[in-house]
Amino acid sequence: MKPNRWQAIAPSAYPWEQEALNYLTQYLPDHEPFRGWSNFEFIADDGTINEVDALILGPAGFYLVEIKSMPGEISGDTHSWTWRRDGRSPYTDDNPLFHANRKARKLASLLRRQKEFNRLRLPFVEAVVFCSAPNNRLKLPESLGQKVFVRDHGTSLKGGIIDAVTRPRSGDTQFVIDAPMARSIGRALDQAGIRPADRSRRVSDYTLDKIIYEHPQGTFQDWLGKHATLKGDVAMVRIYPRAHGQTGNEQAFAARAAEREYALLQLLEHVGILQVRTHTTHESGPALVFRFSEQVQRLDHFMREHGTTLNFNDRLKYVRQLAEAISFAHGHRIAHRQLSPQSVFVFQPKPGEYQLKIYNWQLGQRLHSTAASSSVFSPTLHADQLSDQAGAAFLAPEAFRDSEADGDAQDIFSLGSMAYFLFSGQPPAATPLGTAQRVMEQRGLQLSSVLDGASKALCDLVQQSTAPAIIDRTESVRDFLKQIDAVEDAYTQPESEQLVPPLDAKTGDRIASDLVVKHRLGSGSTAVALQVAWTSDSAVRDVVLKVASRPDNCERIRSEFDVIQKLRRPRIVEAFELREFTDGIVGILISSAGPQTLSQYLRGVGPLALDFLERFGADLLEAIAHLEEKDSLTAT
Repeated sequence: MKPNRWQAIAPSAYPWEQEALNYLTQYLPDHEPFRGWSNFEFIADDGTINEVDALILGPAGFYLVEIKSMPGEISGDTHSWTWRRDGRSPYTDDNPLFHANRKARKLASLLRRQKEFNRLRLPFVEAVVFCSAPNNRLKLPESLGQKVFVRDHGTSLKGGIIDAVTRPRSGDTQFVIDAPMARSIGRALDQAGIRPADRSRRVSDYTLDKIIYEHPQGTFQDWLGKHATLKGDVAMVRIYPRAHGQTGNEQAFAARAAEREYALLQLLEHVGILQVRTHTTHESGPALVFRFSEQVQRLDHFMREHGTTLNFNDRLKYVRQLAEAISFAHGHRIAHRQLSPQSVFVFQPKPGEYQLKIYNWQLGQRLHSTAASSSVFSPTLHADQLSDQAGAAFLAPEAFRDSEADGDAQDIFSLGSMAYFLFSGQPPAATPLGTAQRVMEQRGLQLSSVLDGASKALCDLVQQSTAPAIIDRTESVRDFLKQIDAVEDAYTQPESEQLVPPLDAKTGDRIASDLVVKHRLGSGSTAVALQVAWTSDSAVRDVVLKVASRPDNCERIRSEFDVIQKLRRPRIVEAFELREFTDGIVGILISSAGPQTLSQYLRGVGPLALDFLERFGADLLEAIAHLEEKDSLTAT
């Protein structure tokens, strides 16, 4: 196809993509009514930015072509695909046909609004995927067979992308695409303002490189952002776009979702929660900038690639990481309300070590918020507005009936669903309705039905946390963590007295010659707390080991030890020793402040009588007065 019929709106930035485009232009017919456009972007009616690899028009139809050039064998399902090739790690991504279909619908809607089609009917815009590497082999469901194509076979050009977009459809006489229609479509594209992809588009200090994810309803787009001047500094940029002709209320919806997520995350600095850097604005709408890495994977993609290689301890560790992050959020009176594999990233701090981080807090709920904070934290967004279909199958059934349903209980249900997924490799069901039906029939998810040899403790962990009725569900994330301890007890058999690093330690592990872990108490923004049995002077006592969660937090732990040692008071914990472990991590041994935090106690007993309020208040004021006294003595 010659340049007068094929308009390259911009040259491709990628050699492999340009080679695929060259293949198309070489073999597509060069006569009327064939036309082609490549490498352009458009702003859809919903405000989203959409990049198009190729658009092909011919007598057989009007096609939006998504190009995927990675070599190898391609397998997958309707949700995600995996590329595998010899000697290389597999690569998993969302099914590109979903995104291509959304772009095709948006482009069609945009073109119909143009003057050129006031009296004409636009041909249907059909999305197809071109897997362009010469050695691509497809092992996809038959349902995708008419939408996904490789290169054509032999000189007759049969069975591939060229055959698909040029072969007349039998019995399809609904539309005649001729030269006048081709010219009208060309004029409509000009009127719609298609343009070269803007590679200099920026949010804050980050240049938008490529789309990581787009919400199915266009509610937000996640972009990989690269710092304009600092090499290697990347971010995830989330944009809540403003739609064409949007009302004030609709614009407020997007702004409120962005504000909600930012405000909640300001309170949640934890190793298991994706950290937000800033809230800003972009020409397309409000935007959030998150700390990120190019090597991260979404949890559903990670499990597709690595699920078969994970051992029992790995799976339980990831369940615990999620539970500790949610427990930390609940301790700050915040519920997530849409926890699923699609809301978790897997980071790799060092080879062979993985850390899960929860994101997507737009549905987050500030529990028992005050009147002053209710405008930001009130649950005005509904699960079906911000959750995609695959992720929605992990949510509690009540999430779709009541936007004000108990957020704590919803998170506990999702933790159980995630445990089911991490141990079985399967989602609870394909749809939210399927999940609701299954938990009603089984009174919770039955892990034993899909996993042979699962212990009773593990099955109870999953079933009790996913009970359909809230009153029958695991009461708190703290209780869920205790059940994880019980699962560890059932599976863990002491093999030797070999020392285990504190951050990897489980119940019964020895982390020093005189310290044995009894159970994990939880984790915070800088440290992990373990209840340990400490053997000192032939006596054994229960104390707490507070250990830095990362090497760069060690100095803060040392400073805390120095401060606590100066504060000897009944109302303040006592610091016994500063410990340094072989992995470079520092910890402090302190006395236990009791089995519950004040927040947990109040939550359990409800409103206090006046005499208890007076006693607790006096205790707190006594401790604060002592701190002020020590501070004034230090200053003088």
